[in-house]
Amino acid sequence: MPVVAPILSNAIQAQFLLKKLTGRDAINIAGSVGSAVARYLTLPNIVTCTLNGTAGPVGNLNSIAVVGLVPNIMSNLMIGKAASKRFSGRDINNFCNAISLGLSQVLVGMVLSGTAIGIALGGGTGSFTVLDERVLSSLLYGEMLRRNINGTRTTSLCEIISFGIVNHLKTSVKFTIVVTGAVAPTTPIGPIPVAGIPSVYTQVS
Repeated sequence: MPVVAPILSNAIQAQFLLKKLTGRDAINIAGSVGSAVARYLTLPNIVTCTLNGTAGPVGNLNSIAVVGLVPNIMSNLMIGKAASKRFSGRDINNFCNAISLGLSQVLVGMVLSGTAIGIALGGGTGSFTVLDERVLSSLLYGEMLRRNINGTRTTSLCEIISFGIVNHLKTSVKFTIVVTGAVAPTTPIGPIPVAGIPSVYTQVS
């Protein structure tokens, strides 16, 4: 599934309903999280790839799988952050679980594309290297305010959600990458191997 706001929001809202978290605020929170995450994760160059293969002028990279995305880990990070801010109880656990499950159902279908210089054929891995929980929290807070969610604990709620999402993506989630392109002219001994080539441009969709 593509990383777009309506799909993310609907997936979170479906999980809220399953856990009997209903009402106007639930719908608006789902919409806020979906919109903020979609805006942030589709920014260019938030993923860095390290590639190995055969030398060439330019390689086009595409992901074939997302690995390491585990809803329970994301949720537990949120729950731990919530406890530090004195949010506790069954409802906050269900709330964090619902957001993590909804997001994960969509994010497992993320597709990464991009380019690299110096490699033509090969593969490697991509990681979320430049995500910042403060940036996501700020985007989320703006979305919350736009939907008139502006209670005394809104800032803390945004920090809780953002902490779980960003730290899980940065520490556990990877893209499996393949690279295709034109191979450099071969020497008498054959194709030239290259290793550790960084991506130049990446985009999540």
